[in-house]
Amino acid sequence: MTPPPTTRPTKRHRGWRLTFWAVLVLSLFLNAVTLGVLWRFNTIRTTLNGDSGGLSMMSQDLRSGVIFAMRARRGDFTAGFERIGAARRAMFEAASARPYDREAVVAAMEEVRQATTQMQEMGQHLLLETFDAAAGATTAPDSGS
Repeated sequence: MTPPPTTRPTKRHRGWRLTFWAVLVLSLFLNAVTLGVLWRFNTIRTTLNGDSGGLSMMSQDLRSGVIFAMRARRGDFTAGFERIGAARRAMFEAASARPYDREAVVAAMEEVRQATTQMQEMGQHLLLETFDAAAGATTAPDSGS
């Protein structure tokens, strides 16, 4: 009589099983890391923008108007961001220059402040124009800026 066939896996099958489990564990780990990173970014965004910050707080009509106005002034905003970037680079170069010149760093910081203030004013002006247009206002009072 012949012995019953054995159901034990061969060495080749054991290797594939080990590889399968290793890949599965690695995949689960990477998924957990990805979810953790996404959760952290969402926490930071919520902290900075509020619960529903930014454009999502506006009605669809206002949102569309703001996006359209920003696209129409893309060149102005691009130039403003480039000015901020150049001012920041100059500030860091002044800060790392040897010998250290405090007055040069303060002047570079002032340039960064002016560039960011200009961008903020441009953005606020764009928003006011969009809000005025949406409200049907034909003339908006000067804000004094």
